[in-house]
Amino acid sequence: MLRQILTLFVLAIALDSSLARVCFNGRCYEGTHPSLRPNVCRGPHQHWSRYGGCDKTCKDLDGLAPCSTVALGKCLCNDGYVRKYEDGTGPCIPPHRCPHRCPKHQHWSRNVGCEKTCFDLNGSRACSLLLKAGCKCDHGYVRRNKDGTGPCIRPSQCHHHHRCPKHEHWTRDKGCEKTCGNLGGNRNCPLILTSGCKCNNHFVRKHPDGTGPCIPPSKCPHRCPKHEHWTRDKGCEKTCGNLGGNRNCPLILTSGCKCNRHLVRKYLDGTGPCIPPSQCPRCPGRHERWDKCRGRCQPTCGHRYPMCDLMCSPGCVCKDGFVRRGNNGPCIRKRDCPHRCPKHEHWTRDKGCEKTCGNLGGNRNCPLILTSGCKCNNHFVRKHPDGTGPCIPPSKCPHRCPKHEHWTRDKGCEKTCGNLGGNRNCPLILTSGCTCNRHFVRKHPDGTGPCIPPSQCPRCPGRHERWDKCRGRCQPTCGHRYPMCDLMCSPGCVCKDGFVRRGNNGPCIRKRDCPN
Repeated sequence: MLRQILTLFVLAIALDSSLARVCFNGRCYEGTHPSLRPNVCRGPHQHWSRYGGCDKTCKDLDGLAPCSTVALGKCLCNDGYVRKYEDGTGPCIPPHRCPHRCPKHQHWSRNVGCEKTCFDLNGSRACSLLLKAGCKCDHGYVRRNKDGTGPCIRPSQCHHHHRCPKHEHWTRDKGCEKTCGNLGGNRNCPLILTSGCKCNNHFVRKHPDGTGPCIPPSKCPHRCPKHEHWTRDKGCEKTCGNLGGNRNCPLILTSGCKCNRHLVRKYLDGTGPCIPPSQCPRCPGRHERWDKCRGRCQPTCGHRYPMCDLMCSPGCVCKDGFVRRGNNGPCIRKRDCPHRCPKHEHWTRDKGCEKTCGNLGGNRNCPLILTSGCKCNNHFVRKHPDGTGPCIPPSKCPHRCPKHEHWTRDKGCEKTCGNLGGNRNCPLILTSGCTCNRHFVRKHPDGTGPCIPPSQCPRCPGRHERWDKCRGRCQPTCGHRYPMCDLMCSPGCVCKDGFVRRGNNGPCIRKRDCPN
């Protein structure tokens, strides 16, 4: 009797399976719908599973495939095959064809920055701005070696690998070390203490940058240029600028190279080679002195505060309180300068800021300290935007604009490729400048770039995307909300505000819609 009951139970289950209702794409079918047959899967090495499941990927070859969702009806890889990409997408391939295989306790990542090591468990790390793809330590593991190489181990195993070279010991608050370059002076100490190997007492680093082996101070290499010698109490040295006067001496004596007896430093600031006093540069003028850098750019009666470039040029300059009378004239006291101004200019003691051809309708950058000098007469402006050049009528200002642009005195805000159909951020103060011609817009959303027809604006395929001239290569995703980007600009389509990528190359979705 029991056997008959079990037979009837098995037959009922078989009958129910053959007539089961199967739902697919919003419609339900009795039995197996033709679209649910194995040939519905695209790509080789796959089969249809009515009950879904999760595929293994190249990332989890050595473990179980993490299953966060249950899907009824799904294409799964055949036995012996795995998904190519770590997010469960891509073709089904044999494990040996996986592109990225990492050692134990590591996984493949497309944005490997800086990893913690046994040597910076409690301190800061020197991180590169350039992210790269590679094998990364799993969560809870660190690199064994100081340079970020070696296997990934647990922090508790690090103490077995703190082996320091000769004359060094391990410490968690390394701080700053003495070197051959600062035996008698100050040391540049970091604000954040890090762990690492430190020199033992009575030993110093060989190189001034804090690298090299630890050696006794007596073995430090002291190589000085010609006519100089090493000393531990360098003090202040005579220079060509103070042969017969006072010297500015530091309160703290330092070690370093010092000029030999009867020799002096060439330059006033205590730098340059050591030379005999007879070879010091001589200046012909009474109120002049030698300077190693400012010889080509000096204040004159007409330009008390010249704009100088960063190129050094040695030569004779006026002493403090004196200026040149003309570009190549003698040095005279400032109060003795003649007040002669060019055409359309007049002398004033509070020159302030002047209008130029570059700010006819806008603001001017005015100095906080007023100076005396020649100023343009009324109804005249400086020709060049930097406040130099002759004074000319505004009608003669040169206005040269690029292609598809014209000059205007009330530039305001312009249309750009980023606001073709929306609002524009307009300044409260209108300025003069080049503006796009009619039926043209600025290429970049920040109002820069050339003027182009709207039809040539870069288009983005996604619904929630926009064009960006710089951040196209580095974007936030569901997995990396705040990526570390390098400084290289790369134009491309990025997600609008409030949206992130679903994966590195996925669509833009709202942040709250990201899968957990």
